[in-house]
Formats: sequence, C-alpha cells, structure tokens
Amino acid sequence: MVKQIIFLLTFIGFSSVVSEGSACALCSIFGGSETTTETTFKIEGMTCKACVKKIKSALIETQRVKKVKVSLKNKQATVKYDKEKVAVKELIKSVEKAGFKAELAVTNIIMDIEGMTCGECKSKVQSALNEISGVKKAKVSLETNKAIVEYEKGKVSVNQLVEAVNKTDFQAKSEK
Repeated sequence: MVKQIIFLLTFIGFSSVVSEGSACALCSIFGGSETTTETTFKIEGMTCKACVKKIKSALIETQRVKKVKVSLKNKQATVKYDKEKVAVKELIKSVEKAGFKAELAVTNIIMDIEGMTCGECKSKVQSALNEISGVKKAKVSLETNKAIVEYEKGKVSVNQLVEAVNKTDFQAKSEK
C-alpha cells in the first residue's frame, strides 16, 4: 500500500514531499496499514563477503522485505519486512535455499514469579531482567505473576534469568 501511495503522489506532482514515512501516515487515512517488523537471525556457514552478498540477495528477493543487514562478524542477518505479508519461515527458507542455515537469534521465555505484591515489586523484577546483557525486552505482570522475557540465544541462559529474579528477593521458575 505504501508504494502505491508514493507512486500516486509522485505521479500527481508531489515527489519532493513524499517519503515512506509520510506515505505510511497516509496509509492509515486510506485504509491500509504498514506492519513492518524487524527480526534477527543467526546464520551458519557464512565465511566471506560473497556469502554475505548471497544471503542478502536471497532475503531481498523475498517479497515484502524492505531492508536487510548481514553481519559476517556476528554471523547474523537483520531483516525489516511486512509481517502480514511474509512469514518468518519464508525468510528462513530463503536463506536455506542460498545454502546456509538460519534460525531466530532471539527467543522468549515465560517465567512464574512468586512473592510480588505491588507495583514496586513488579518494577524491581522487570528492571533486574532488563539490565541483563542480551535481554532484549522483559515485561512483568503483577496480575498474573509472570514475566515474559525476550533474549538473545547464546548470550543469556535461563539460569541467569532465574538467578537475576531470585537476587531481587522473589522466586522465579521458567515454564519452558
């Protein structure tokens, strides 16, 4: 929808004021929506710049992919895409067709937290989890006594997450 709006506005003479950001704002007016998300994948088998180029090309050829950054050093690819038009499985298949192995670089875990009684308790646990290097995002619910933590595989272990909560004088255990 964004590309059609940009084309239309450019066609009628507004090319100097049109960008993807401004078109996204117009998308909502015309009933469309841009559901762009960013996902990072661990890539195995990448050894050189030619590999980087091959992976980047494979991902860009996937319909609705907007931007791809591939890091040889980190063995990762970060892909910006329309999540309503492209499934993560399709992106992984694209990398695999190019001859490499791909998997999500982040994962989620749900933890039961015992002992929280107020908003300050929730904040203390959430802060402890978010301060861990490799944790992308932690959200704690006082109502359900659970924490959902998004973290980088290989950088953080489940034990580290549990220990961080336990150091705040609350008890944690993972459901996963």
